Amino acid sequence: MAKKGKSKKAGMVRRQQQKQHKKALQRHKTIARRPGRSGSSQQLKQLLHTLPRLAFAPELDDLRMDTQRLEALQQENLPEPIQVMRLLTPEFLDKLDQYLAQMEEGSGPQSSKHMLAKATRHQLENSGQIPHLSNPLLIALYLRTQAALQGSTLEMDEIYPAMRDFESRNSEFIEQMTADPDLLKNAMLTPEGEEASTAQSEGFFQSLSGQPETDVRRIREDVELFLEDFDAPAPTEWTSATISEFVAWFMAEANPVQDDLQSIQSSLSIYLGFLASTGVLDTENTTALQGELERKIKDAEAQFAIAS
Repeated sequence: MAKKGKSKKAGMVRRQQQKQHKKALQRHKTIARRPGRSGSSQQLKQLLHTLPRLAFAPELDDLRMDTQRLEALQQENLPEPIQVMRLLTPEFLDKLDQYLAQMEEGSGPQSSKHMLAKATRHQLENSGQIPHLSNPLLIALYLRTQAALQGSTLEMDEIYPAMRDFESRNSEFIEQMTADPDLLKNAMLTPEGEEASTAQSEGFFQSLSGQPETDVRRIREDVELFLEDFDAPAPTEWTSATISEFVAWFMAEANPVQDDLQSIQSSLSIYLGFLASTGVLDTENTTALQGELERKIKDAEAQFAIAS
């Protein structure tokens, strides 16, 4: 005859039930304490709301977009979103990334400054998927630059009203760009290649009106020598090496005298200054090119001194 299994005593059953109930309550409390998606979403909104203030961080205090280029863009009566996009040159974005990297490294991993700097760098790296115009920090930097051009200073407590005004002024244009991405692409198109170079040089020659005819003719000949005979690349591709190669070519091909060297330096320096004033070249690169031109011309003049 098989033995009957021992039945559990009522007290043991009750204790097990109480233990299971206690565990269930504990699990419920643990889940309740976990931050849900709504909490993360709220935190993200708060971070994005503070993002424009990052433009006033000490690490970015000296960072401005090119005011000369902005002035030229405003003279063209371009919509502000297009002005923003054209001011976001590779040079500016690279400098911004360096500033943000320093900010990210210099702040604690859990600080809002660290997270905002990291998020902005991610956005800059993925600009093909995340448009720059969607980043409040870039708009804030644009508005600070705009204020600087007008001779004023945009303070931190003024940034949110200024951004609301920016959105209000440009809401229709931004909506059109959102609906038709090709609109932004077409608006960003600028003359390229030979057509652009011709337009820039002709604009420069027209700006010389009022100067003595002999000076205008000399400057024109010098600039055309650089652009056409030397076949200089597009201005945005000019580097110190371009200037160095040109002076070497000029010495070998043009058989210049010392007066020619002084003339070519003067003419090209004026032309570089014109391109900077119209926003074709940024100020930093222009200064570097003019400095390289001066050094190479001095080296060439030294050769004349040795020969004589």
